[in-house]
Amino acid sequence: GWMLLSQGKPVQASSALSDYPAEQAVDEESRTAWVACGNGDTEWFQVDLEQPAAIQAIQVNFDEYGATQQGRVPGVYQSYLLSASLDGEHWTMIADFREKRTDTPHDYVEFEEAFKARFIRFENHAYTVSGNLSLRELRVFGMGTGSKPAAVNDLQVVRNREDACLASLQWSPVEGAQGYIVRYGLAPDQLYQSHQVFTPALELTALNAGVAYYFTVDAYNENGVTPSDQIIH
Repeated sequence: GWMLLSQGKPVQASSALSDYPAEQAVDEESRTAWVACGNGDTEWFQVDLEQPAAIQAIQVNFDEYGATQQGRVPGVYQSYLLSASLDGEHWTMIADFREKRTDTPHDYVEFEEAFKARFIRFENHAYTVSGNLSLRELRVFGMGTGSKPAAVNDLQVVRNREDACLASLQWSPVEGAQGYIVRYGLAPDQLYQSHQVFTPALELTALNAGVAYYFTVDAYNENGVTPSDQIIH
C-alpha cells in the first residue's frame, strides 16, 4: 500500500554537471541521472516532499557515470548517510552507511516503523565507482497525508478498424493525480494486464485481434489509489 512520494518533487544538490541536473534524480527515468562535480564527502542531495509524509522505505539507485570497470572489481563501493527533517533545518539520521565497503548500486532501506518527515537528505561519504558521484534515482516510499485523487469517469476506448491489435484510450485529466494505471483483460474481474502512464492517454499495440477486452483506469497520487467504477467493453 505504499506510494512513491519523491517523483517530480523540488530538489537541491551540492553541485551538478550542466547536462545532469539534480532534478533528474526524481524523474523516474532510468536513462537519466544527477551527476555531481566530484565524489567526496562534500557532495549531497536533498528532496523536499512538500508536505510531511509517513516514510516507510528509501531506495538509492546509483548511476555509473564515468565508470570504466568491467565485471566485478574489488574496491568498488558507495558509502553514505541518510537524514530526515520536518522543517529542513533540524535533521535526524535515519540510516548510516558511512562504513559500508560493498558495491550496492541499487540500495534499499526499509524502516521497521514509519516516521514523519518532509525532507530527505543524502550525504556522500565515499564513492569509488568514478570521479563523479551519480544518482539515477532517490526514491522515497510511504503515504502522504492528503486526499486521494478523484476517479476517472470518462474513459473512451477506440479499437483500430484496420488493425484490431491496436486501441486508443483517452480520458480527462484528474485534478491531483500524479499518474494513472490502465488495467485491461478478458473479463471485468480479469483485468490482469496494466500500464502506468503520467498523461491521460495510451496507445495499446499488443491486443489479440478478434478478442473482446475490458478496460478501466485508476488514478493515483502520493496519498493512494482511486479505482474507477467505469469499465469499458
